[in-house]
Amino acid sequence: MAAIEDFYPWIAAEVIGCPEPTMDLAIRSTIIDFAEKSLVLQQDHDPITAIANIQDYDLEPPRDHLVTKIMKVWYQGQELDGETPDEIKTPSVYNRNSGYLVNRGDPRFYLQKDPRTVSFYPIPEETARQAITMRVALKPTRAAQTFDDIFLEEYAETIAHGALTRILLSPGKTYSNEKQAVARNGLYQASLNLARTRANNGSVRASRHVKMRRI
Repeated sequence: MAAIEDFYPWIAAEVIGCPEPTMDLAIRSTIIDFAEKSLVLQQDHDPITAIANIQDYDLEPPRDHLVTKIMKVWYQGQELDGETPDEIKTPSVYNRNSGYLVNRGDPRFYLQKDPRTVSFYPIPEETARQAITMRVALKPTRAAQTFDDIFLEEYAETIAHGALTRILLSPGKTYSNEKQAVARNGLYQASLNLARTRANNGSVRASRHVKMRRI
C-alpha cells in the first residue's frame, strides 16, 4: 500500500510553499475521483449466500473502500443484467409493502441502490449458499490513510496532474496559477480517459467486429 506522502515528489516542487495538509487533501480527493471515474481498481467480491425472501444485500469491500460500481454479477453461474433506477418499473423493488405483486424466483437482474448495498429481482425464493458472484470496482473512502499500489506504480503522474489542478486553483496563494491549472487538468482528463479504456478492455487487445445476423 502507498502512503499519501509517496506522491509528494511529483507535486511539491511545482507548488513551493504549499502546506502538506493542502497537498494531502488534493491527493486524496484526486485518487478517489480517479478511482471512481476510471474503474481501474477492480476485484472479485467474496461470494454471497442468497437467502430466501431477502432482496437487499450488504456489499463488503476491503477496509477503507467503497464499491463504486458493480461490473458483473452471476447467480449460480448465470450472468444477471444490471438495471438503472430509471429502468425499474415495479415499486416492489423499493417497497415490498407497496401492495403490488412481489415476484420470487431465481434473480434475473440486479440494482445497486447505493455504494453499500445490492438488490436482486425477482427476490430469491430459496436459500443458496455462495450463489452470488460479483466483480466490483472500488474507490478509497475519505478516511483512507493508505492507497492501493496501482495508484502509485501505474498512475502517479496522473494523480499528480489532478492534485496540482486542485492546488493551483487555490485562490490568493503564492503558488496559485490558473493557467497552469487548466493545462494540468487537460493532462489529467486525457490520462483518466486512457485509464478508463484500459479498465474496460482489460489488458487484452480485442478486435471489435459486427456479427452478421441471419435473415
